[in-house]
Amino acid sequence: MDKSENRQNANAWHIGEVIRGLVKEKEIKTDVLVAYLEISDKELEEIYQNHSIDIKKLIKISELLNYNLFVYYLDNNIIGDLFENQMNVLDPQIKNLILSLETKSEEIARLKILAEAQRKVIELYETKAYLHADGQKK
Repeated sequence: MDKSENRQNANAWHIGEVIRGLVKEKEIKTDVLVAYLEISDKELEEIYQNHSIDIKKLIKISELLNYNLFVYYLDNNIIGDLFENQMNVLDPQIKNLILSLETKSEEIARLKILAEAQRKVIELYETKAYLHADGQKK
């Protein structure tokens, strides 16, 4: 789905009407809402009539209604599209980091085996030196 299709889907619902319905459902009085948003009655009516809304107002209304109004945008992939480019950049970076981590883990395992082998060699030399020193005492 391309971005123009997302915009068309976003227009299939009306955020102003959604807000009006939730305000009515939650029985929030107009004077409380306009005071909380610091807007006039006329500006509130404009919000109800608009298909879009300022993000700061959407956040404040979501807080007052105790309802995440952003779900309407998520369901239509609008917000997802905003992050798509970042994800396209981050996905290969994440895969590279995972591969690097696996490579480093394999190297650590190899070095642990090498360190254990060296410890055994040192132990053998110490044993040989001890036996040699003990043999000279006799």
